[in-house]
Amino acid sequence: MIDQEEIHNQCLSKDPEERIKALERLESNFSLLPDKQQAWNDLVRLASDQDRSIRSRAADALGSAFSFPPDKRQAWNDLVRLASDRDRYVRSRAAEALGSAFSEVRDKQQAWDYLIRFSSDQDSDFRSMAAYAFGPVVSQVPDKLQAWNDLIILTSDQNSFVRNRATSALGPAFSQVPDKAQAWDDLHRLTSDPDSFVRSGAAEALVSAFSLVPDKQQAWNDLLSLSSDGNSYVRPRAAEALASSFSQVPDKQLAWKDLIELTSNQHRPARSWAASILASSFSQVPDKQRAWNDLIRLSSDPDSFVRSKAASALSAAFSQVPDKQRAWNDLHILTSYKEEGLRSRAAETLGSVFSQVPDKQQVWNDLIRLSSDPDIFVRSSAASTLKSAYSQVPDKQKARNDLHRLAADKDSAVRVRAAEALKSAYSQVPDKQQAWNDLHRLSSDQNSAVRAKAAYDLGSAFSKVPDKQQVWNDLHRLSSDKDSAVRARAAEALGPAFSKVPDKQLAWNDLHRLTADQDRSVRSGAASALVSVFSQVPDKQQAWNDLIRLTSDQDSAVRSRAASVLKSAFSQVPDNQQAWDDLIRLSSDEDSAVRSRAASALKSALSQVADKQQAWNDLIKLTDNKDRNVRSRVASALKLAYSQVPDKQQAQNDLIKLTSAKDRNVRYGAASVLKPALSQVSDI
Repeated sequence: MIDQEEIHNQCLSKDPEERIKALERLESNFSLLPDKQQAWNDLVRLASDQDRSIRSRAADALGSAFSFPPDKRQAWNDLVRLASDRDRYVRSRAAEALGSAFSEVRDKQQAWDYLIRFSSDQDSDFRSMAAYAFGPVVSQVPDKLQAWNDLIILTSDQNSFVRNRATSALGPAFSQVPDKAQAWDDLHRLTSDPDSFVRSGAAEALVSAFSLVPDKQQAWNDLLSLSSDGNSYVRPRAAEALASSFSQVPDKQLAWKDLIELTSNQHRPARSWAASILASSFSQVPDKQRAWNDLIRLSSDPDSFVRSKAASALSAAFSQVPDKQRAWNDLHILTSYKEEGLRSRAAETLGSVFSQVPDKQQVWNDLIRLSSDPDIFVRSSAASTLKSAYSQVPDKQKARNDLHRLAADKDSAVRVRAAEALKSAYSQVPDKQQAWNDLHRLSSDQNSAVRAKAAYDLGSAFSKVPDKQQVWNDLHRLSSDKDSAVRARAAEALGPAFSKVPDKQLAWNDLHRLTADQDRSVRSGAASALVSVFSQVPDKQQAWNDLIRLTSDQDSAVRSRAASVLKSAFSQVPDNQQAWDDLIRLSSDEDSAVRSRAASALKSALSQVADKQQAWNDLIKLTDNKDRNVRSRVASALKLAYSQVPDKQQAQNDLIKLTSAKDRNVRYGAASVLKPALSQVSDI
């Protein structure tokens, strides 16, 4: 149990190191301490400590701790007092805590008055922290009209941040104010305020207030004006509000027209934001054919970002446009545009709408043509869609021939995508031998990325290929490739392929060799494969030794993967005693993930260990492990271990000692075994 009296005494210590220890224990254990009022008082005392680092750290904890002390009035008064502390940092953190504590204070009107007063403090950081709380708490103030008027007054404050926060808080306050007509007049006026900080706050306020304003068309027009504001800080806030408000504006066709016009605005960010809203707004526009035409036109806009966003919106809009044949014709034309970026977007759009177009064969032909485009990005975009499109194309044989040709393309990226499509299309291809021949050829490609992809595909397609010996020969060759990325993929492929490999001993030799590869990505791939095939390897003792070696690998991902299989692999290892010793050693490993995995394997391994007395002694030692998670795992194993240990008297003595252990889980674990001795256990 946590000794709160000791923490309290440390808080009073003259030694700053002791006070720091007390603070650390308060931070991590506050919710568990029995006397939370005392804990709060200690924290407040430390927030006024003579040591600045202690003061600052204690001040940081005030907000999260406020909900625990029972005397909220005193706790609030403590925060108010600290808000006048000599230390600027303590003051600002206390002001921040006042905001987070607001909901738990009984007298919310008085609390609000404090925040308003603090927002006029001479310290700018302090004012900012107080003002930052306006938005989250304003809805809880009893006198809504007074709160609104307070915020309106602060929109003219001398501090720019206070002005901005006060104006922004009008948004959440709007729903609470009784006179919405007057409130709207105030907010509408502030959208054209001379001060950019106020205009920015007004745009933010409209995000949450828009649904409640009486004149939504005027509010929309205000946002349109702000989205073209001369200040770069105002425009993005207005654009964000436009996006969230479109669904509520009365005349959506007119609002769509406004957005289209905004894509030609002199300010590029305004154009970009307008273009970004088009995709999400399309479904709400009444005249979808006209809206589609707008998107097609914007796909040729002088602004590259507008073009990109318009082209992206086409994918989302296609399913909703009435005349799909005409829409398809528009997309077909885009695939022949001069600009590479537009052709690339057109290719992506074709792939995403493939299932909806009337003439799928023509779309496939366009994609194949674009896969040989002069531009590398267009080729890549087109080729990447072939995998998903193949299953829907009518002429499978022609499509198969197209993929076969692209598998020999001069562009390695296209070859990779073609290989990917060939693998997924294998079950649908009439000539499976030809498909396999393509993968076989790609496994010897001069480009390492193509070979790596082929290695991966060979593994996943292994069970479907008739000539498994030839596939295995390719994988075996690729596992010794000069390129580490290829070896890594080959190592990964051994996982799904292992059960079907004709020569498992040779496959195991390859996997064993790859676990010691100089490249960490290869070792990682080998570790992943070893995890999945452990039960099938011929030499399980060697496989276990490899896993143990990999748990000490320099790469954390390799260590974690190897450790993850320890529990399931243990029962298959011939030398259980050595395996147990390995688990005990790894439970104190430097890597927390390895420690946790090893410790979690101990309980299930107990029944298979020959020397039960030694196993018990090992577990008792681990109850003092530095890792709390390890101690918890060991504690959960005590009951099972006790039932198997020969020397019950010694074991009982050990358990009695553990009922006074520092770790709560260890005490509970020991007590659960020692039910007849519960009266001897303190603090359970």
